[in-house]
Amino acid sequence: MPTTFDRYLLRRYFSTFLILLVSTYGLFVVIDGFTNVDSFQDGAESSRSVLSRIGTYYAYRVFDFFDMVGPTLCVISVTVVLGVLQYQRELHPVLAAGVPAYRMVMPLVAGAALVTGLMVLNTEFVIPRISMQLQTSRDGLSSSGKRLETVQDYELHMNIDGSRIDAAQQAIKGARFIFAAPVLVDELTTIESPRAIYYPENDQHPAGWLLKKADPPYDQLKLTELGRKKLLRVKDPGAIFLVSQVTFAQVYSNGGSYLYDSTPQLVRRITSPALSQYSVSRLILHLHNRLARPFQNLIAVFVAIPFVMRRESRSLIGNMAISAGVLVGLMASLQFGNFLASANVITPDFAVWLPVLLGGGLAAWQSHEILT
Repeated sequence: MPTTFDRYLLRRYFSTFLILLVSTYGLFVVIDGFTNVDSFQDGAESSRSVLSRIGTYYAYRVFDFFDMVGPTLCVISVTVVLGVLQYQRELHPVLAAGVPAYRMVMPLVAGAALVTGLMVLNTEFVIPRISMQLQTSRDGLSSSGKRLETVQDYELHMNIDGSRIDAAQQAIKGARFIFAAPVLVDELTTIESPRAIYYPENDQHPAGWLLKKADPPYDQLKLTELGRKKLLRVKDPGAIFLVSQVTFAQVYSNGGSYLYDSTPQLVRRITSPALSQYSVSRLILHLHNRLARPFQNLIAVFVAIPFVMRRESRSLIGNMAISAGVLVGLMASLQFGNFLASANVITPDFAVWLPVLLGGGLAAWQSHEILT
């Protein structure tokens, strides 16, 4: 059963975390807003429109910001709470009563675990639902303002190009689908469509693109056997349905949308033959980082505790500085490992999980140094 002191530590932890989160996000909004105020004003009809655009933009960004800085603030909050408790001499009476140090700080570990769980829920359920809003620029470009960069489908040997993107309808305006021979067609072929709409997979049809008023029409295409399976007739006159595993999210951000995908969506992308080997390697590295992040958070907490609550030390400030230095070193090793993995020097799993093992070993090694 949690004691009064446990609840006290939990309140201190969550209040510290919220204060840090609100203050850092407020600082981010002020700096970013003043730096890019001209972008918010582009095309705005009135000052009210500018304020509405700013409010909408940063209201969605709070979830992305929480996902980005949450792990750091999670550990900093533990360090700050322990430092304040030591400074105010609140730990010594509890330790003198015979309560083990790690039992005493378990509420802080539980608080860090709860925050980590919220970050997982935010990453898996919230961010994928608002991914389009997170990729909307400051000037509000969404339905018809965003230009399309060429996207390749490596399975079908096809390039997708166009003039504009309609995010609201998940469509491409002025679309051009360029097919190389002889995968789907017998000769190099470009199918143009004033509007190509993406449809996700359901019980009636596979995932793909509906090409409205396709030019050339279906009857004039010189299709291979595979082409007749991927380019289908539809009831809509003049339209063609293209079966493709290139999603609208990939077209919208030219491959960068994987940052906003849930883990099941990441796995489907990794197994998709439409992506290049380089893209798949990048996705695998990101997937390992996502799976390892909860363990990294908790291990960082267990590393910070013995350095802040050190049994023999000269000063509290020195303890916190050493703790920060060790955590920065672990973070640097993780970033360096990611760099080597992205350069194909080491494998993604080795790059991501080795710092986790090193951090766990360091936490266990320093556990006997904790204040008693």
